[in-house]
Amino acid sequence: MKAIFIGLIALLSAFSTQADELETSAKYAYILDFKTNKTLFEKNADQLIAPASMSKLMTAYMVFEQLKLGKIKLDDEFFVSQTAFDRRGSSMFAQLKSKISVHNLLQGLIVVSGNDAAIALAEGLAGSEAAFAQQMQTKAQQLGLTESTFVNSTGWPDAKQLMTMRDLGQLAWVLIRDFPEYYHYFAQQRFKWGKVDQPNRNILLDDGIGVDGLKTGRTDESGHGIVASALRGERRVIIVLNGLTSASKRAAETRRLLEWAFEAFKNYKIYPKGAIVGQAQIAGGDVQQVNIVAADDIIAILNADNVGGLTGHITYNKPLIAPIAQYQEVAQLHLNSPSGIEHIVPLVAEKHVAKGGRVDQSIDILWSWVDKKLNSLF
Repeated sequence: MKAIFIGLIALLSAFSTQADELETSAKYAYILDFKTNKTLFEKNADQLIAPASMSKLMTAYMVFEQLKLGKIKLDDEFFVSQTAFDRRGSSMFAQLKSKISVHNLLQGLIVVSGNDAAIALAEGLAGSEAAFAQQMQTKAQQLGLTESTFVNSTGWPDAKQLMTMRDLGQLAWVLIRDFPEYYHYFAQQRFKWGKVDQPNRNILLDDGIGVDGLKTGRTDESGHGIVASALRGERRVIIVLNGLTSASKRAAETRRLLEWAFEAFKNYKIYPKGAIVGQAQIAGGDVQQVNIVAADDIIAILNADNVGGLTGHITYNKPLIAPIAQYQEVAQLHLNSPSGIEHIVPLVAEKHVAKGGRVDQSIDILWSWVDKKLNSLF
């Protein structure tokens, strides 16, 4: 790989300054900027804990995926078995041996954290909760949630049902990314089933701070936890906390840390989509170089109070071999801060490069060989 160093406007701050000073009463914490998928703060983020009902986010992901693939529909009905009916804990109060639509079961799962809804969905999709848990485990690995383990659909306490704050944050990230058409369930503030009307366990939804999801949880072992997401303008922040001693302290700490995340960091557009970022050499083409451009807006999450020091370089295989398609990814832009935070984004060819004549190709290939030999001496 060859690198072309480029000068950039001084924008990026040392992330560590404010993050190192931040403290939280939560035993476990993970804060993520959605647009850049960059970590803003973490505390014991890779320690495995009992996720309680927050693991229902994985159950929701599995259902959303089947809906998006067209394998089930929202008006399909699933059976409420004795197993689902007997499960203690939070409930949507589904009637035994009734059939309930996927739409209503999703409300029971997400809005009121119903264990009965979770099991009915699991059995409806996989035949049994155990089989569904195996599918959850496989999907988690595919999504990169490598530390998580699942044995049930509810988050019911089990020594083998474990997740990290990082995995929960990344799970929230892919839920929002992959299923925007179903994300509205997380913002629903109440759900009435039969004669029972229940509020969403996430009291921050009605707090006016931009929170529109996702899930709370509590166990005696790990305390009160939350996976929350807040949108302000075009910026979204995801926060995961656990190990707090009460629901009120959980809400207060989530509010405080969200304010910090939105105030301390801002998204900056480094290059707009289509902007020329550099040039790359082409071998065997009808031209000898091509402009490489931003495949999309290039956004960096930067410390808003201490801006300065962003540098970067482009990497690509030199030379590129024609033909090159327009908008084909041909390089990567590496943006680096003094504190070591790196953004890596794709760059694409601005236009199509066709193969050149045989003479041109021979000269390009010969020069490529000579160039590599010369560089190998240094």
